[in-house]
Amino acid sequence: MNGRAGELVYRPNVWSPGDQVVVVMAIGEEREKFWAVAEAVNVWQWRKEYINPLVLDGLQWSLEILHLGRLIVCAGSNSFPGWQNGPEFPEKCEFDRFLEAVKELTPGKFK
Repeated sequence: MNGRAGELVYRPNVWSPGDQVVVVMAIGEEREKFWAVAEAVNVWQWRKEYINPLVLDGLQWSLEILHLGRLIVCAGSNSFPGWQNGPEFPEKCEFDRFLEAVKELTPGKFK
């Protein structure tokens, strides 16, 4: 991540280097809300990898955050933090809650 303090840098697809990189300056209340969610879902304790070996295709993701001297780098393939029981799990998992916070910072840009 090459962002400056207060920036959220988002690349929609790491496999398509030509994709536009989105930079969002998170300030004020929206910034505080984002970090409150990150803390609530324990993003700093997420494992390095979340892999579902039973699915060969699907959704891959990665996350890199540097904030106040703390660093988390993790990734997954068809598995996510807090996603114990698969897609039928009735409650939103930690990863879902974190994605919602990212979407609020990047309206219309994050899919």
